[in-house]
Amino acid sequence: MKRLLMLMLAGVVAMIVGCGGGGGAKSLKALPQIKKVAVVSISVSDWGGSVKTNAAGGNVLQTMQNATNTMLGDTETRLAQQYQVVKASNFIGKKNYRNEIVEHSFHMNVPQVKGQDLGVFTANGKALRRGDIEPAKAQALCKALGVDGVFVIFSEWTVRTGGFIPLTKAVTKNIVSLWDAQGKKVFTRRVDKMGSRTLGAMGIKAVTADTVSEWTGTYKQSLDVILK
Repeated sequence: MKRLLMLMLAGVVAMIVGCGGGGGAKSLKALPQIKKVAVVSISVSDWGGSVKTNAAGGNVLQTMQNATNTMLGDTETRLAQQYQVVKASNFIGKKNYRNEIVEHSFHMNVPQVKGQDLGVFTANGKALRRGDIEPAKAQALCKALGVDGVFVIFSEWTVRTGGFIPLTKAVTKNIVSLWDAQGKKVFTRRVDKMGSRTLGAMGIKAVTADTVSEWTGTYKQSLDVILK
């Protein structure tokens, strides 16, 4: 019995660590030393094609790309309420920033700024979803951009179907991580949000120019919760 309890405890600890238990502060307000920041990475994953399948009309890929571009601007604007923000448009082409970018094989969207992709800093899927990068990269990015911290953001787009009459709604799962100039992950938090609008019944999935705001809107709602 004692051995079983020890194994169960070890499993709980592993789950905590696996969910970002080493992410530092519980609130950004606990980090007054962070005054100047930059958003160095936003990754938007359409998990397993869950929001592209059966999408009706229009160019889904382009719609998602446009939405991802908008998410960067929305994020920088929201952060500017609390920080001095170095915008991606000011560093996207800088050699010291681009040198830290990692080659990867992920199928996802990242913002495009002045014709160039915002960076991804890991080739590991689990690290990407957790907002993890090598500490040395965080240090190098902060130094290159002249900031106290860099934000790494992951947003998974999916859908949820439920109820007596199975109705489908948009869902985003959003993880925001902050790394400081010492290469330490000082904050990470995940918030999931479901849209209010019914997209269809029986598992219909549709990202169109008309429905995409359900995903970008829930992302913004999550961001507001995370940054409080």
